[in-house]
Amino acid sequence: MDSEGLRVDFWDVGQGDCSVITLPSNELIVIDVGPIGSPLIGWLNDRAGCTIKAIVLTHNHADHIGALQAIEKLPRVTIGAVYMLADRNPASDSFRRIMRPIRDAMKSGRFVVRCLTAGQVIWEASDGSASLTVEHPDFISNIDASTPNETSGILTLALERRTVLVWPGDALLGDISAVVAGGTGLPDVLHGPHHGAPQDFKTQDPETQRRLRTIGAKTCYVSVGSWNRYGHPKRKYIKALARIGCAGSCSQLTAACEPGLTSKSLPVISSHGLLGLRAPGSGVACRGAMRFTVIDGDLVVDELDAEHRRRVLARISSPACVRRN
Repeated sequence: MDSEGLRVDFWDVGQGDCSVITLPSNELIVIDVGPIGSPLIGWLNDRAGCTIKAIVLTHNHADHIGALQAIEKLPRVTIGAVYMLADRNPASDSFRRIMRPIRDAMKSGRFVVRCLTAGQVIWEASDGSASLTVEHPDFISNIDASTPNETSGILTLALERRTVLVWPGDALLGDISAVVAGGTGLPDVLHGPHHGAPQDFKTQDPETQRRLRTIGAKTCYVSVGSWNRYGHPKRKYIKALARIGCAGSCSQLTAACEPGLTSKSLPVISSHGLLGLRAPGSGVACRGAMRFTVIDGDLVVDELDAEHRRRVLARISSPACVRRN
């Protein structure tokens, strides 16, 4: 299989999103780059001559795209293409600020810019054993959306034509469940969405429960900042995942699980260092970073997962992700 050894790293970037796929060719695909000051910047700078085949931006919020301008300026990093949406708030000029450096980089030949739209294949193994595909939004969905979150890109990684991983950015559960229902089987891994606080998640709502069952992931990784102002993650969302058999893990601790949390609190597990990734600039790691590798045709989680759960039970006062017996 040409996909053997492919690696997916979910980074801990605090309140933001960043994933890096390392292809068997050692080229990289980056899905969201994290906020300004993302640890991805230093990590890429350490890798002289590395090639980013594609940067995929699920939508244009600062916690997902903030580091793009700094990455674009790294002199020893080659970037092939940037995929992004034309989502914008008509009452704000933020999209103009986002586009100015991107337009300049494109004109100078730094990379090409492509519109993120359903049906695009970002990458496919030469033997067809794996592919990364854009599932949402289509042109009309992008135009009709009233906020960037509503048109957030949804991507899937397939192995042997079976969906194994879903990146939904900040998309709604309704859109994610529709993508999974129209796909090829239930995914092993779900990223998020919306930092563990999906905007259309409603506790005890039958339609919400149906959507979660339709998605049916075995593992969910939530990217969250320790002191975020948005109430992320929702404990009831993590517990709802557990009820359908989905094990949730959050990148950082918040007061929702550790009421006495301070900046001097010790991390549950320092997974970024153990996995060779850069540490975030702030926050207290819980699961921290998380890595999946394609081994014998399956997506396998790193060896730190069981140790993380053991430490959660031993140290955290009221964890949402692990049930005490």
